[in-house]
Amino acid sequence: MYKVGVIGLGKMGGALVRAILDKNLISPENILIFEKIKEKAYPFEKRGVRFLPPDQMSRKLDILIIAVEPKNVKEVLESFRGKLNSSQIVISIAAGITTSFISRILGNSIPVLRVMPNSAILAGEGMCVISTPDREVDEGKVSFVKKIFKSVGDIVELPEESLDAVTGLSGSGPAYVYLMIQGLIKGGKMAGLTEDVSRRLATQTVLGAAKLLKESKREINDLISSIATPGGTTVEGLKVLREGNFVDLIARAVMKATQRARQIRKEIN
Repeated sequence: MYKVGVIGLGKMGGALVRAILDKNLISPENILIFEKIKEKAYPFEKRGVRFLPPDQMSRKLDILIIAVEPKNVKEVLESFRGKLNSSQIVISIAAGITTSFISRILGNSIPVLRVMPNSAILAGEGMCVISTPDREVDEGKVSFVKKIFKSVGDIVELPEESLDAVTGLSGSGPAYVYLMIQGLIKGGKMAGLTEDVSRRLATQTVLGAAKLLKESKREINDLISSIATPGGTTVEGLKVLREGNFVDLIARAVMKATQRARQIRKEIN
């Protein structure tokens, strides 16, 4: 039974600990947590999770998940410097923090992986991308790390150099979708529906469309054609979106966010 340490109990870190508990991946006493704002730890301590400072946690854990903001990662790493060994594995979910940056502080003998989750892990429907190990890592521990993140959504394994693009697409992507939903709601209101009804229709429409795309494995253009019958209503709506280069605008948003992710990575590292 692995012992998992989680540093930081914000939205992401808290969601991971809750998922580990709710899915019974390991027993509560094998979850070690630390959070500067002690009140955030109380709900987890009530469920049997152990609160330990880094110096005590380091001697007990098998897997360490660093779930703090990028600006606070260096401070966390410094608190573990010289206290970890090569049998343990460190996971960072901080955007822009490279494995090489982490290794410079912890030492090259400590296995390090990056995971880029998005905010949808809060609903158990996240997209989590895990970096491909660049060295030999305990397969059992890596498999368990994947199990943790699969408990909050779907996972994909990619080379670390792809994670900036992942940040621009799935990391920032929920915000683009919310903006589209905002447009659907506004359109519903303009057409005479109430705010509440428009929101409900728009939210379920996006959820259903995404689920159908995921489960049917059909091509996107095929799904569009199945709705946009000649002379029908959808064709007229699509004309407006295509005239406004809707697809290209979304693509440009992904690229702009990716470029910013690369810039942040360079600034941090």
